[in-house]
Amino acid sequence: AEHGDEARALVRWVETLEWRCEVGDEAILARPHPNFERIVPHYPQFLHLPDREGRLTYWELVGKLDQRAMMRKGLTPDDLFEHYIWSTFFTWDVAAHDDAHQVTVIADFRDFQLSV
Repeated sequence: AEHGDEARALVRWVETLEWRCEVGDEAILARPHPNFERIVPHYPQFLHLPDREGRLTYWELVGKLDQRAMMRKGLTPDDLFEHYIWSTFFTWDVAAHDDAHQVTVIADFRDFQLSV
């Protein structure tokens, strides 16, 4: 992420750890995720088998996100943000828990539309 600049990467890593402490990362995975079942059908993202290099793959089908359906279920942008944070922590703290693990992230924007 820092183009091989180890000093900048270290600063970024420290900032990440500080932010994780601020949001209470360990507590997020320890408590129930009450909106998980309500969000998943409308926000397809999943972990999959390793790629050819052995890295875990994380898929996010951004173009299939159905915000209207989530709003009909009473979900808010904050609920979606919390779900995203939960999913990210799960990926890195549970599925790819070793700092040496790498993850291939595939963000599929097919059918993505942005409107105001």
